[in-house]
Amino acid sequence: MRFLIFHIILFFAFSLSAQEPSDMDTVRIQEVIVSGRPCLYGSASKATIVDSLVLRDYSHNNISDVLSENASIFIKNYGSGGTATISLRGTGAGYTKVDWNGVSLNSPMLGQSDLAILPSGFIDEINIYYGGASLFLGSGGLGGTINLSTRPVWTDQSDFQANLSMGSFGKYSAFLKARTGTENFQSSTKALIQTSKNDFPYINNFVPGEAATERRKNSSTNQNSFMEELFFKGRNHVITARVWYQNTFRNIPVPVIIQQPENGENMRDETLRSIVSYSTYRSKTNLSSSLSWVSDNMIYRNPILSVNSKNLSNTLALKSDMERHIDEKTSYYVSINDELDLIKTVNYDGRKYRNTAGLTFSLNHKISNRFDVSLLVRDQLSDNILMAPDFSSGLRFILDKNRNSNVHFGISRNSKLPTLNDKYWNPGGNSLLKNESSYTGELSYEDSWKISPELVLNGQATIYKIQIKNMIRWTPGNYGYWSPSNVDRSSSYGAEGNLGLSYCYNRFSIKVNAKYSWNHSSLINSSAGEDIIGKQLIYMPEHLINGSLRASYKYLYLSWLSAYTSKRYTTADNSNWLSGYNLNSMSVGANFHITGHMIDISLKSENIFNASYQTIAWYPMPGRSWYISLIYQFSK
Repeated sequence: MRFLIFHIILFFAFSLSAQEPSDMDTVRIQEVIVSGRPCLYGSASKATIVDSLVLRDYSHNNISDVLSENASIFIKNYGSGGTATISLRGTGAGYTKVDWNGVSLNSPMLGQSDLAILPSGFIDEINIYYGGASLFLGSGGLGGTINLSTRPVWTDQSDFQANLSMGSFGKYSAFLKARTGTENFQSSTKALIQTSKNDFPYINNFVPGEAATERRKNSSTNQNSFMEELFFKGRNHVITARVWYQNTFRNIPVPVIIQQPENGENMRDETLRSIVSYSTYRSKTNLSSSLSWVSDNMIYRNPILSVNSKNLSNTLALKSDMERHIDEKTSYYVSINDELDLIKTVNYDGRKYRNTAGLTFSLNHKISNRFDVSLLVRDQLSDNILMAPDFSSGLRFILDKNRNSNVHFGISRNSKLPTLNDKYWNPGGNSLLKNESSYTGELSYEDSWKISPELVLNGQATIYKIQIKNMIRWTPGNYGYWSPSNVDRSSSYGAEGNLGLSYCYNRFSIKVNAKYSWNHSSLINSSAGEDIIGKQLIYMPEHLINGSLRASYKYLYLSWLSAYTSKRYTTADNSNWLSGYNLNSMSVGANFHITGHMIDISLKSENIFNASYQTIAWYPMPGRSWYISLIYQFSK
């Protein structure tokens, strides 16, 4: 309650201080509202964008498919239809935050987000914030934060889009999108119905005897998703209301070394996410407040073990922030937030809750036309315990303004609270766990060259190092069950590179992009023994390479994507591993425009060379598959 009152007082105090004195000689012109969060992380750390042009090709896919094919990010995937979690810079799924318009989608119980159930067709843009840049959206993303954003289009044009597709292994999908409104009011509606048998064939050479071709069983999925967004724009303010509902049912296949039972495991995940926000814009000050509610009801069933696990979590979050430009060279940003997690599950001893409040202050200053600095400080109060403050600082030097050529250096400290499973799982939870924390340093170079009016080349290179202490590890206890404790310390260092080339002439365009990531992640201190110190962490590939080519001519287009993942160790001493693999996908299509109508027909092949691979041991992935898609769009 104290933080709610603090939010209200702070917001109105900022509003009053933002008023400008009237001037009878002032000529007023129509205001231009710039929506979105201020980019105060610019000097400190790396950030990249997957824009709507790329996402357009993935309206029937999930977010894990987009990231695995278009960014040097490892997705830990338990097979088609299974869960998919993300690893940024070798830090593991629990150290990567996933947000939706600034609202955390990570489960407060598990501390992770399942990307396999997040449809990419609902998202307009994906922002990837690495290292210290993630602190702008909150603590906990020791490796980084993925923010899924949506935004209005302020026109009086209405659009309706229907996208139908079908493909291999019993996959059917229907995606609908409708947008209507005026220059002051917008409504956006999205709906997705998707089902898949996932009964793909695979070669089973993991059991004694002769290898045989089998089909995956108990792997079907069904998903229904709906999103409604309303935007209202006044003279100098924007009011937004968003609701996102999902209902996903998945059968869970067992590892292939185990015989699949007739009546296997399954999981139903029903989620409701909602955000209401208000933003106002003055000549030098931007203010905003938002209230969000995320409710997740997950039911896991295992008939063989007579398990019926019901898990209900509710998260309420209130946030207010202000950005103010003191002058042309200096700006600052202040944000306060309060988050309440309420959990009801059969796996805890009674209902549990956690209240976390945070205060963030960020300052940007341009020392000269070529040199600027930034500083961000954030502190948290969790269950009335004040944590050690986190920070992020950066220096950027602009080498050539005309080429967008710059070098920046950043250093940051970030911390992560133990998950509620870590603290309260019964039996084994440890309520005395310390926060995990990290120190990150990185150096980055970015450049762009306009070779000709039609040809542009851009590139980026980054080196980094991350150290995490007080890592939480679950180990067998003295009473026959596992329990977590702060026993490990890890180090992750590596390099990332990106090179892009774009050419556009008349009605022909082509874009080529190549990304490379090298990461070495290992324990530098552990209670598990000296034989695993310095060894690559399990399921952390050292090398990731992505390449893409997208070309279009008149109404025809083609894209080719290739992604290589190096071997991943499956044991802590690196004695066993999964072989590396290279995946290729290709899509061709045609796009026709006829007086307000658009028809798009495309054919896509994934894993076109039919590679046999696993991302997780004993969980085979699909071979070659085909998908056909038909899109109809009407605008008026």
